[in-house]
Amino acid sequence: MTTATQSIPARIRAAKAVGVPLVAITTPDQQATIHAICEHVNGDTPKVQWDILKGLLPINKQGADAIGQTEADQETTKGSPVGLLQFIEKMPPGTLVFARNFHKVIASTDPPLAPLQAVSTLRDEFKKDGRMLIMLAPGMQLPPELKDDTLLLDEPLPDATALKTIITDTIEAASQDEKGNKIDLGVQ
Repeated sequence: MTTATQSIPARIRAAKAVGVPLVAITTPDQQATIHAICEHVNGDTPKVQWDILKGLLPINKQGADAIGQTEADQETTKGSPVGLLQFIEKMPPGTLVFARNFHKVIASTDPPLAPLQAVSTLRDEFKKDGRMLIMLAPGMQLPPELKDDTLLLDEPLPDATALKTIITDTIEAASQDEKGNKIDLGVQ
């Protein structure tokens, strides 16, 4: 059972364990969220990520193998959300697919409903074999066609304690040269 106090990676791990196929995450830093989830999900899991310009790319070796095993042209995922959704339908069991800025895709009406229908079609197939589509965005309002089939998670902005840690860690990292020698920045 997950609770709102669990971290996003912990909630994804729990959702994957029970076969949740569709997840939408609102996050202020999509790449950091992907990185955090990847660190907390089994290392042998194929992991891939997509954006509209680069198309589908592997995150780990298993992700590269999964893309290579798919009998489809990876180039069809560049500039084409529907091409992505058709491609990942053929990916091996257990694959985690991160789709960046997906709020723009599900809000698209050109062609009408094509991305929504493609995502809806993935639900049952992904549930059968443990694949998961993780749709990321800075903000997302799920349409009625996906609302009841998608786990929606919200990653809030860091609180004061987290910000202090981020700032302290950044200053500490900036206070060392490439060899690890301390540099005086005049900041405390």
